[in-house]
Amino acid sequence: MITIGTVRFPTEALIWIGALAGLALFGADLHGHVSFCIPTLLGFDGCMGCGLGHSIALALHGDLEGAFGAHPMGIPAVGILIFRSISMIRQSNNNSRGPFHG
Repeated sequence: MITIGTVRFPTEALIWIGALAGLALFGADLHGHVSFCIPTLLGFDGCMGCGLGHSIALALHGDLEGAFGAHPMGIPAVGILIFRSISMIRQSNNNSRGPFHG
């Protein structure tokens, strides 16, 4: 848990926010860069996880058609990750105020 000012940020929320920000900033242009994907490192193409990452990056860049083509769950994943992060932050901050906070 990290506190910035009066807002508490759960570690998981920060990881998802950081990952989405990284994909939004760099994700669409990552072809040929370092990868931690085992199938990709072994020379295989078509990894579902890589497809999902590319799909999320394309969705964050506004290329919804390309995102759906890379992986059909990329667009819903963006919404789910944003919703999950916001929910965790809200829950963390509501719980930290105690039971009598109005």
